[in-house]
Amino acid sequence: MKIIACLGLKRSGSTMQFAYVRKALDAASVKYTNLQFFTDETIGDVDWDIVRAEGNAYVVLKSHDVRIVEALPAEAELRILFIHRDLRDAYLSAKEKWNYDESKISEMVGDYRQAMAYLENRDDTLIQAYECAFADQNTAALEVANFIGVTVDENLMADAVGKSMKPSLLKRIAFRLIHNAAHLRQRVPIGKTWIEKKLIRPVSRGALKKMIDPESQVHPDHFSKREGAPGGWVELLSDEEKAVFRDFGF
Repeated sequence: MKIIACLGLKRSGSTMQFAYVRKALDAASVKYTNLQFFTDETIGDVDWDIVRAEGNAYVVLKSHDVRIVEALPAEAELRILFIHRDLRDAYLSAKEKWNYDESKISEMVGDYRQAMAYLENRDDTLIQAYECAFADQNTAALEVANFIGVTVDENLMADAVGKSMKPSLLKRIAFRLIHNAAHLRQRVPIGKTWIEKKLIRPVSRGALKKMIDPESQVHPDHFSKREGAPGGWVELLSDEEKAVFRDFGF
């Protein structure tokens, strides 16, 4: 059993890389088990006996926690894919989607440096830069295919992340409204009511989860007016935010 773990920090392109893996396996007509998304807390819920019983040669999963690999079966052949992005663009995306502010920058830098230190010297890891992958998706997808050990027709790997995956405008608006309402509620200095805890919050979380495609892990927040193009931070970050990044060496 070969486990392919698609890792990458939030807003860094791990869903795009996850699409490359699935596209490569589909193009090679290889059967695989898609475990979808896990955190370092939920990976323990996997019943590996059931996964093994399915008899597929490949198992794929996605996570933002690089140390999740330590919880994977020791006997499995592991292939780790990690994608990293200019942290200023990752921060800009998180700022626009999740209302991040300057207080989050040090945490993002720390997570990035720890992840790179943990993975960069491993023989079982392919590290890709988001900017290069975005500029030439077909080459990046073929690099992934070669790394995981499947042979595919180059033409079949074109447009690995097709526009057909883009959620509807209505779904994107609904996703944003729920996120923004939750963010505004956090700023109200009043304790949450029973109805909020037991009804509104579970329903809202359930609605957000329903908007995520389980197979591809694509959700409405993966799309923006820049459509993933790098470099937006140059014009859209404040001088103060740029100064914080410079203090960290960016």
